[in-house]
Amino acid sequence: MTDRKTASTITDTELDQLYAELAALRAVARGYCPHCGRGDAAPTVEDWEQERQSAGFWFDQHKRARQSAADQRQRAKRAEAAITRVRDLHREEYGLCDECTGSHGVPWPCPTIQALDQPAPATAATRATDASNP
Repeated sequence: MTDRKTASTITDTELDQLYAELAALRAVARGYCPHCGRGDAAPTVEDWEQERQSAGFWFDQHKRARQSAADQRQRAKRAEAAITRVRDLHREEYGLCDECTGSHGVPWPCPTIQALDQPAPATAATRATDASNP
């Protein structure tokens, strides 16, 4: 068992020395809170700067992702409008394609409309699109 000083056996000099040691430890303790005694109450300047940079990085990533999503929506709208224009040009007239028919008849549906009516290619399964991925 260690010899522990009690309030009645400690000298003023020893008490002052203990307070000096405690103050020195508090000075080097990272983010020491004198009210609750926790040593992790506040980040260091380096930790704060690192978190600020990380937050800035993720803010920029989010901004780029939102812009990319907006760009993709605009691209999809333009593609749908182009498909509508092509379908308006290539319409059926008496069993033939009105746009493709020149001196010889091109049966409906013409190759252009057939290409537009093809099913979309299957998307490659990835972790992001795999429905079984939790």
